[in-house]
Amino acid sequence: MFGLRSRSLNNDLSTRYPEGRLVPADRSKFDQVKTSNALANTLMIGGGVIALTGLSFWGLSAVSFDSDGRGGGKFNVGGHW
Repeated sequence: MFGLRSRSLNNDLSTRYPEGRLVPADRSKFDQVKTSNALANTLMIGGGVIALTGLSFWGLSAVSFDSDGRGGGKFNVGGHW
C-alpha cells in the first residue's frame, strides 16, 4: 500500500515538474513520497526477515535428535557424578 502510494504521488509530481505546474504547496507531497517510500522499504525488509526466521524455524524443527524420527528438536543431556 505504501509503495503504491509513493509511486502514484511520485508519478504525479514527475509529470507536473517538466510542465512547470508545481506550486509551493507541493513540497508536502515530496515529503509524503519520502515517508511512504521509507515505510514501504522498512516493511518489505521486516517481512523478509520474519519470513526467513519462520523458514529457519520450520527447517530446524524437522531435525530429530532422538531415534523415533518424529523431529521437534528434542535434545536430552545426561550424566553421572
